[in-house]
Amino acid sequence: MQIDIDETSLSGFNVPAKDELKKATLKFADDLLKEAYRIEASHNPAAGNPQVTSSMVIDAAILMRRGLAHRFIHKSLGFLA
Repeated sequence: MQIDIDETSLSGFNVPAKDELKKATLKFADDLLKEAYRIEASHNPAAGNPQVTSSMVIDAAILMRRGLAHRFIHKSLGFLA
């Protein structure tokens, strides 16, 4: 999947700012994926293939924006991220 942002929206961004926006967007997307999978797992305790629905993605986004999303523990680092 590729997500595009119209260049006209970034007219006031310098190159380092665009780089940071890209990093933050990718981090948010990664956290959103994890949260959607977590929600799916709570709805589907069976060991089958995950079935993430659009409503689970919407719920995950709402939880993240409100700061209520599950915090992920990095096993290799031993702290919350």
